[in-house]
Amino acid sequence: MKPLRLVDGKFYRGNEEVPICIGDREQIDLLKNIERAAEDADRYGVDVDFEVSDIRYEVGLSFQCSCGKLISERNDCNGDYGCVIEDEAAEDYYQEEKVRCQNCKTMYKIDGNKAIIIKS
Repeated sequence: MKPLRLVDGKFYRGNEEVPICIGDREQIDLLKNIERAAEDADRYGVDVDFEVSDIRYEVGLSFQCSCGKLISERNDCNGDYGCVIEDEAAEDYYQEEKVRCQNCKTMYKIDGNKAIIIKS
């Protein structure tokens, strides 16, 4: 036998409506359980589920080339739930990347928060 449930103020067993019957022990127990759950929710609060998805952020770097030209790059990134968006995350993103100055063609390797000239 399917359990009794309350939907929009009416009792149901499965998909069939069950008429209200004064003194019915099952209906009384169901209403008491619902009332107790509502009191607990008022007293202790209700659990909230959070979901983080589709994190998009932009990582950028900029520094002055030895020729005086400003080198600046920006990249769109996707993260996940564990993603921490901080300056350190940007350093990690560009770690070991190579960047070329468009003016003098000097090549730099990004090492943490330093741009180091790559000697050819």
